[in-house]
Amino acid sequence: MQPAPAYLVPSTFGVQTLVAPGGNACLLPGANTQPPLSTTPRKVPRASSCQSTPHPSTPPVLASPSIEEELPARPRSPVNRARNACMADTLSAAHMSSFLGTNAPHSDLSPVPSQPVNGTANNSDPPTWSPSICFPKPSSYRRGTVDRTHYKETSTQVTLMRRNDTANTIPRGLHLHTRDEPLDTRTGAYSIDYSDQELLDDHDPDPDPDNAGVELSWRQLNYVVDQYDSRGWRLGFEKKSARKQVLYDMNGHAKPGEILAIMGGSGAGKTTLLNVLSGRARGGRATGDVRFNNEDVDAWWQSAVGYVQQQDLFFETLTVRETLQYAALLKLPDTMTHQQKMARVDKVVAQMRLSRRLDTKVGNSTIRGISGGEKKRLHIASELLGSPKVLFLDEPTSGLDAYNAYKATELIKKNAKKAKRTVVMTIHQPRKEILDLFDKILLLSRGRVVFYGSIDSALSYFAHIGYPVPPLKNPADHFLDVATLDNSTLENKMRSEAHLDQLTSIWRDHFDSIAFPPYTMSPTQRQQKKRQCTGAKTFSDLLRDARIRESDIRTYGAWGWWKRFGLLMLRHWQVYSRDTELWIMALASNMLAIVLFGYLWHHRPATPAGARSRLALFFMFGLDRYLSAVFGCVLAVPLRLSLYLRERTSGMYPGYMIYWATYTATWLQFTLLTVAVLVAVYLWTGLQSTWMRFVHFFAAGVLLDLAGHTCGFVIGSSTDSVDVGLTAAILMIGIFAGFAGYVIVSANIPAPLKWISYINPSYYSYHVWAQNELAGLVLTCSPSDIVCLPTGDSLLDLLALRPFSAPVGLAVLFSLSVVFALIGAFIFDRFTRPTWMRTVQILSEGKDLGRPMGTTG
Repeated sequence: MQPAPAYLVPSTFGVQTLVAPGGNACLLPGANTQPPLSTTPRKVPRASSCQSTPHPSTPPVLASPSIEEELPARPRSPVNRARNACMADTLSAAHMSSFLGTNAPHSDLSPVPSQPVNGTANNSDPPTWSPSICFPKPSSYRRGTVDRTHYKETSTQVTLMRRNDTANTIPRGLHLHTRDEPLDTRTGAYSIDYSDQELLDDHDPDPDPDNAGVELSWRQLNYVVDQYDSRGWRLGFEKKSARKQVLYDMNGHAKPGEILAIMGGSGAGKTTLLNVLSGRARGGRATGDVRFNNEDVDAWWQSAVGYVQQQDLFFETLTVRETLQYAALLKLPDTMTHQQKMARVDKVVAQMRLSRRLDTKVGNSTIRGISGGEKKRLHIASELLGSPKVLFLDEPTSGLDAYNAYKATELIKKNAKKAKRTVVMTIHQPRKEILDLFDKILLLSRGRVVFYGSIDSALSYFAHIGYPVPPLKNPADHFLDVATLDNSTLENKMRSEAHLDQLTSIWRDHFDSIAFPPYTMSPTQRQQKKRQCTGAKTFSDLLRDARIRESDIRTYGAWGWWKRFGLLMLRHWQVYSRDTELWIMALASNMLAIVLFGYLWHHRPATPAGARSRLALFFMFGLDRYLSAVFGCVLAVPLRLSLYLRERTSGMYPGYMIYWATYTATWLQFTLLTVAVLVAVYLWTGLQSTWMRFVHFFAAGVLLDLAGHTCGFVIGSSTDSVDVGLTAAILMIGIFAGFAGYVIVSANIPAPLKWISYINPSYYSYHVWAQNELAGLVLTCSPSDIVCLPTGDSLLDLLALRPFSAPVGLAVLFSLSVVFALIGAFIFDRFTRPTWMRTVQILSEGKDLGRPMGTTG
């Protein structure tokens, strides 16, 4: 009796399996569980029978008779090399016919002849099948992977197809179980349950042909930084103390859809290399060659790059939704409608799994908000809004627990694969599961390359040079132990330096032996190969000659100036209006000022002593207003400088725009309190109540507040240190107080120092208020007065308080505010200017060592 035929079904573990009628499964004898490394023909024996595990209701069934014939071994496929732990042998059409004959009990398992493509059929080359076959699940086949195959969905069935590379035909695959048809375990047919779209996405060879990726390559990259004596200031007059090289002859490249992890110990140069490649290195000089798709880097490539810093800097009082919406409105081009921009926000929210936290504030140490892992995903989402072709991440797992670190890296991996995005990230000490997600690693030590390649290559390489990974040890920990400098003692440091010099030398020789084979080329050919690797077409031997249109990269556009300016002002107002502690402190300090000045100087009599008391009021009140304004703004820039720098480098706005928006919004917010204080103090102290005098008093107070805000922004823009900013503000206020005209009469100030009075806003406000109050005031003298001054004009002349008229003083005070504001804008724009343009010129030309990055000229 002829045995019942068995059916070949795919599964998820890469082992050939026969399923006989009744749902029995057995492993084919001779099926390899490891991919063959040889391409020579070999004989594959077929068992005459296989012992299957019977279904509870079905007796065992034997497979088809034994078959033994010569089959060519299939070469290893690059697509599933890392995915499949085992691969099946190639089955010819004869084998398919032998297993799936005409007496197959289920019509859906019958073989289907080849289907011609473009009207052409090639019958001389029968289609071959190369399924990765594994043990099936008891009731369904789910998430199977088939080597060099892709899935095609029809309305009623899922068809498994294989592209034929040798013939211009596409064999129509086995129609497995249809979706609409109930599972029939008696016939041995297994249904495909692919409810996840990732099944199609992962195997589609060209899911988005228009989505061109960017390959990043660099060759002979060196970087030198200048060390300065001064600390805290950014005025450009620092004295150089030393020059230090931090990167040496870096080589490498990163491909679309892959993750390149830069690893190394502390001080190895990971972040420096990341900053140089992304064009964000500051204060250094670089030589070498950096290419995108084997093309020279140009300024417009900045729009193709996203950078996720190690610190997650956001406005803590904004919600997750508001943060992403502002980023989308500022970053995305005006060619997109508002609905399209919000749709982009929804897309990245779904990708980064932030849907449940949209209405939660970002928060900080004092404001309850999202967690550290969610903040990191928010940071990545804000960069993905612009759809960057290359994404740089500086230690994205820093500060996260093991689970959140793995999930964050997994999200980055999936996003890179689906979007064909090139990802370069630094990481300090990844766990084994995270290490397996990386496609390649670049191991650094003291600014030099120790290894570059895949994880499997790293294991083989270190074992080959005498540093195998010990059993049960994380390979990442082992790599870092081998490549980290030991500074515990002087002897250990010297021994470690010699060891690391040997490692870098071995890798350099290893790389050179691959790029420049010493024995297979003649000297002339070797020189040509060397010129090819180091000349104009850098890495042409390693990278395909890819081209990409500028229109594919340029996604950022420019909003109208006023629209963007208004949006920045609105964001600033929204941020600070929710800062409860700030408003409580501001209200408390202003209420205290009203009570103190109003109570102490309440209705002073019109006497010479009362007139002097009013001069003291004008000096102390002006000093209070000026001090409040300066300290209210001196910290506005240093505390937010890194955030402004990141947003500006991402192309969200120019530097002068965020400066003027922040300056204007801050002044308008606190001017409301200033107006209340001016009106209350004027009425409570009983100053001369005429309309014009009130206007002069009010105008001088508002302009003094404006000048104080301006000086605060100038100081804050000149330093990135909060301590330096506060110290400079206190010093400036003390000097200006002494030269205001009250402590020292203006006429008695030495001529070489008079310029301090002329740039002092308190000097002008004090004289305007004194003239406004004392001019025309009739004083009453008492018998006890030694000297009687009949009018306030006499006191003004005695103290030389009329060097200019009140309108002139107000005009000069306004002019000083404008001049100081322009100086602050210049300084802020200069030191938050993206270094991309300058970096690109240096890296592309590879010869400019005369000026530091971040400078122009």
